[in-house]
Amino acid sequence: MKNILVSLIVLCASMIFLSAHSDSATASVINFESIPGIEAPTDGLLINNQFETTHGVIFSLEGGGSPQLARIGAPTTAFQGPIAGDTPVPGQGIGEFFLTDDGVLSGLAAIPLIVTYTMPTAAASGIILDIDFDESFLIEARNNIGDVIESIVINAGDPGTGDGIATLWSFTRPSADVYSIRFVGSRSTSGSFGLGFDNFDARSASAATPIPLPATHILMLAGLIGFLFFTRQKLIV
Repeated sequence: MKNILVSLIVLCASMIFLSAHSDSATASVINFESIPGIEAPTDGLLINNQFETTHGVIFSLEGGGSPQLARIGAPTTAFQGPIAGDTPVPGQGIGEFFLTDDGVLSGLAAIPLIVTYTMPTAAASGIILDIDFDESFLIEARNNIGDVIESIVINAGDPGTGDGIATLWSFTRPSADVYSIRFVGSRSTSGSFGLGFDNFDARSASAATPIPLPATHILMLAGLIGFLFFTRQKLIV
C-alpha cells in the first residue's frame, strides 16, 4: 500500500508540473490565434500595440504603418505554398493565422518588420514561413541606439527551409540588451515576395524551457499529498 501511495503522489505531481509548464510555455508564445482586446482575429487585421501589455512588444513596418494578419487560404497575401496560397505544409504547429507585412504579395522584397520591446530581452525565437527559390531572410537584433548586435541569415536551401515549410530561428544573448528586432526578406528570381511570421516567443529561444510551479499548483500538490496520507492512515486502522 505504501508503494502504491508513493507512486500515486509522484504521478500526480508530474501531471501537475507538466500541466503548469505546458500552459505557461504556450502563453509566452504569440501565435496570433487570439489577439488581446479583439473578440476574434480576422484576415487583414492590423497588428501594432495589442501585445504591449501582455508580452512587452510592439509590431510595426519600417518606414511607417503596421503589419497585418494573414489567414491560411485565399486570398493570397503572404506566400504561395505547395498546396495553395498562404497555406503552409500541414502538421507544423501553424494555426489559422500568422503575421505578414502589408498584405500585398508583390516585388522582390518584403517591407521590413520591426519588433520593438518595452523592456529589453536576452533571447527570442520564432518561425519564418516558406523560404524557397533563392529567397533569403535577415534577422537583426538591435540595441538601445539601433546598432545591430547580432544577426541571423537564413537562405533557401538551408536545413529546415522549403516550400511551405516553417523555418525556426532563435538567438540567446549574454545579457538583456536587445531593444528591437528587424526582419527583412528578399529574392532575386522574378516573382512575388511576402512575409510569413508566426509562433513568436519574445523572451526565450525555446518555449520548452522548464518553468517553476505556480503557487496554485503547489497548493494542489500539498492538498493531494495530505489526502493520500489521510487515506493511508484510515486503511492502516
